Amino acid sequence: MTRRSYLCGGSMLAVAFALAMAGPAGAQSNTNEVEEVVVTGSYIAGTPEDAAQPVDVLSSADLEKQGSPTVVQLVKTITAAQSGIGESNRYNGGAGTASINLRGFGASRTLSLMNGRRMADSPAAAFQGGGADLNFIPTAAIGRIEILKDGAAATYGSDAVGGVVNFITRTDLDGLEVETEYTQIKGSDGDYHANLAWGQKFDAGNILIAAGYRHRSRLDIKDRDWGIQGFDKGGYAGGGGWSGNSNPGNYTLATTGGALFRDNGCTELGGELTNSIVFANSAPGTTGNTTLATPVSAQNPLATTSQCRFQFSNFNDLVNDEDHFQGHGEINFEFAEGHKFHGEVTWNRNVVSNQRISPSNGNTQFPTPTSLGGESGSLRTPTAINSFVPFNVPSNHPGLMDLYTTCAAPLSAAQCTSIIGAANTARPASNPLGGSLLGTNGIDISQTAFRFIGNAGHPTNADKADHQDIEQTEWRVSGGVKGELPWLGIRYDAALTYMQARFTGVAIGEDETLNTIVSTLNQTGELIDPHTAVAVAALGHVTLNGPTVVMSTAHPAKFPEDVAKASGVQPTLPRGVANLSGRAERFDRLPGDADTIKA
Repeated sequence: MTRRSYLCGGSMLAVAFALAMAGPAGAQSNTNEVEEVVVTGSYIAGTPEDAAQPVDVLSSADLEKQGSPTVVQLVKTITAAQSGIGESNRYNGGAGTASINLRGFGASRTLSLMNGRRMADSPAAAFQGGGADLNFIPTAAIGRIEILKDGAAATYGSDAVGGVVNFITRTDLDGLEVETEYTQIKGSDGDYHANLAWGQKFDAGNILIAAGYRHRSRLDIKDRDWGIQGFDKGGYAGGGGWSGNSNPGNYTLATTGGALFRDNGCTELGGELTNSIVFANSAPGTTGNTTLATPVSAQNPLATTSQCRFQFSNFNDLVNDEDHFQGHGEINFEFAEGHKFHGEVTWNRNVVSNQRISPSNGNTQFPTPTSLGGESGSLRTPTAINSFVPFNVPSNHPGLMDLYTTCAAPLSAAQCTSIIGAANTARPASNPLGGSLLGTNGIDISQTAFRFIGNAGHPTNADKADHQDIEQTEWRVSGGVKGELPWLGIRYDAALTYMQARFTGVAIGEDETLNTIVSTLNQTGELIDPHTAVAVAALGHVTLNGPTVVMSTAHPAKFPEDVAKASGVQPTLPRGVANLSGRAERFDRLPGDADTIKA
């Protein structure tokens, strides 16, 4: 079992010296006009106009002309910026964060700096390409932004292959500034933010304090007519949120993996039944064949190998409910003639409350067979580094026995006979014991055409989606000195920066998920929640809408009313073998689920 209470990312910059035989670097004038600075992408003093590489500069005046955009809004206006994360629901990672991707090399190859110093990568965005979280940047404190739209790996390393963005705080503020904005959005409560900055200039330096708050309101994907796309709008190629990793799912022979049957209830629950059709040279410029998922029809009839497609985007939001908090303070002063000190402290917190996502992910890990000391009765040849095989349903499983005993349409009598024969075939002498220590084969669950919760939705949540809370807190301290030595015009710039990014939560590891499912299938009654001592239930019926068989050490077999009621559909559909069933605690351990504990 793996639990993760937080992730940390830190960046400790070593002392760096920039040496040059040029004249002294100037500072900003009283009109805030940049005369001479160290240019982003170089350690040589100069101006962006005379730099060897093209650097775009956006001043605070430029930002004001654009309506004082947030950092995320600004990134979207940069022509060199390509796909990144920011203002959308990022399924299974990245929610509440924002990144920049220059020239398409990825956010992890675009270096984000603040006052010329590195920022730590965001752990919340690790599954969506990484990179620093731009929501960390204190909007009210920004004086100018330098954008190097060329590679700077020679200066900064491989994380600057795509380019560099340097956010530089202001030093000209003398007084108090307050800025607020509200944006009305149809279908939501709107977005709004407030920023405050106070600064004081003195003869040898300045002080700056800034704070900000930004809120984004939830926008349901169904509140836009283009949000949910039918299967004909790209579903055949995996677009529109359609996946063949579905439930109701497919079951196979435990010996060869050949198709055996498909669970019932796909179209009744909003899924799409398809067949894989091979088209010769269908893609322009190709010489091979192209395989596409095509809906069943009179010309493309339903078959044992037909697959149910699941549209997971049905359970998503277009925009999450988000809250962003920022705080920044800095001081600059000249401690000796020609020698300056800079110190800063920055803090940020992103909170995404009640993010709605797919009720479960597909499985990414599978059990070890009984022949190698595992608990799956599958007779397939073990594969991959951990010698895994498909999940196996033992022949004495009550859900399986009820399926072929009832033999409800659309299953035919011939299919039920083949299921009985396949499940109860005696195992070979070389591998005599299967799941539940039986001497029969049982049946396998497809590794690619199955997930434990799909079209029926999460049985314990009214909106059928899984819900997650996400919280990320970052803080950074940086200090440095720079100046010119009294001989040969040598300049120095030394700094020390520490930054920590913490993602607070608990993630259920795949090992715990795998063990839970295997013990459920084998009806071992393993306790999966030590706090409530709820026993694992056995596999139940299709979609959780039909009468559901539960097996545990405490309850040999019953039909739990709580699951039937939670499903929102009366138990009228044909019964199958598909989903895990029981109380909420059991669903909290399915693949992709994570419970977050806020700090």
